[in-house]
Amino acid sequence: SSRSGVLRAAIDRSATLQSAEALICEAVYSAFDLTTAEDRAILVPCVLHLLPLQEYKTSLKTEAVPVPQSAPHGRYGRAGPGDSNGPKIQGSILLQSLLRLPTPHNDIVIANITVLSMEERIKMAHDASGSRVYDVLLESPTVPPKAKREFVMSFIGHYHLLVDDRLGSRVGDRCWAFADTYLKEKIGRSLFIHEQFLAGSYYGKFFARNLNLYLLQRRPDEWKTLQADRKRAQDALTKHIPAPASTPVTEPASTDVTSKKSIKRKRHTQPEDEIDAVFNASLGKRIKKAALGDVAPVPTLPATEQRVSKKGRAPDNLQAVLGAIQSAPKDDKGHKKNRRH
Repeated sequence: SSRSGVLRAAIDRSATLQSAEALICEAVYSAFDLTTAEDRAILVPCVLHLLPLQEYKTSLKTEAVPVPQSAPHGRYGRAGPGDSNGPKIQGSILLQSLLRLPTPHNDIVIANITVLSMEERIKMAHDASGSRVYDVLLESPTVPPKAKREFVMSFIGHYHLLVDDRLGSRVGDRCWAFADTYLKEKIGRSLFIHEQFLAGSYYGKFFARNLNLYLLQRRPDEWKTLQADRKRAQDALTKHIPAPASTPVTEPASTDVTSKKSIKRKRHTQPEDEIDAVFNASLGKRIKKAALGDVAPVPTLPATEQRVSKKGRAPDNLQAVLGAIQSAPKDDKGHKKNRRH
């Protein structure tokens, strides 16, 4: 598995340049010792398990050996210590890269999947690594629509077993999304006899709810119209996705800025009283220069003016009156003493 990256890089480069695809397919056959046509019929299992032909056949014989209960169980798509021959993520990536090759050359994977038995295909869909191969088969633009349609139709009569699993239900939903109205009707009618099975399945009941089998049984014409409308809306949504840049994101901020500016202008245009006007005329410019980082020192006011500035700066004539009052001799104590005599 550590050397599969070189082969995958060669496949991806061939798909990008659209050249040497036949040589790449022969290299894949040679890497897994698949020489005859009979051997090449099991290309997908060998690549998915990352095992050459003889080792894969040996692993099939050892699968019947029971695993001890004390052995730890591996997660979905990850082989545990007792499951070293299970599907590998690197093998799944190789198959996905092969499916992205141009149409004549990706048939080595598509034809292999159709040759597999239904049990093996469902088992592959219930595996995390194998289900990703089905996703690329339905999504890749290089896979012909006819091959996708045949793949979806191959599960008819077995969809109740396919969707009875967490990963298999996801594959079933993708098959349902790809199908047209005619194919959806065939899938729905094939599940009439398995309706009770789907209702009792933890994952199958969600798939059956999406199909709306009750409406198909009672009013099939209305069901067809509903499915056609959904398919049309889905296609329109995938083709015409609005660009995220078209949304006006900066308009609210600009309106807020303009409103704040207008409020500030209104505040500046309001009439000021005489004390505020004198204060702004004398100290306003100095405060602004100090805020902008002017290093020039602000001249200090006299003590009498500092006392007045705490309450607000007054006009010059008012300051003169206040200065005269403060400089007058305070002989209150002398009068009080004379009164005592």
